[in-house]
Amino acid sequence: MRSPGLRGVAADPSETSQILAVGRHSFNRVHDLAAVLARGVGDGSLRPDVDPRAEATHVVGTIRGLSYLWALDPDRFDGLGAFDHLTEVLRQRLTV
Repeated sequence: MRSPGLRGVAADPSETSQILAVGRHSFNRVHDLAAVLARGVGDGSLRPDVDPRAEATHVVGTIRGLSYLWALDPDRFDGLGAFDHLTEVLRQRLTV
């Protein structure tokens, strides 16, 4: 049986359209970042085994998750520290 996805979660059609708008925005960011990463692979500044689409999906999803956590509890969640850590992890994982 196929999952209803986010459409099955929303209580009314306006919620569904808002959720889908956020999703479209995220997919656009994935597409844009994947293009940047592909250029980096092509010019040799990133490792040749980097999968631009997979990495872009991971990065955008992680940023959205960190942003959500930060919004939920800005006083207890170190958002800047989390983003700094993400930057360092990506640098180590992706660069030559």
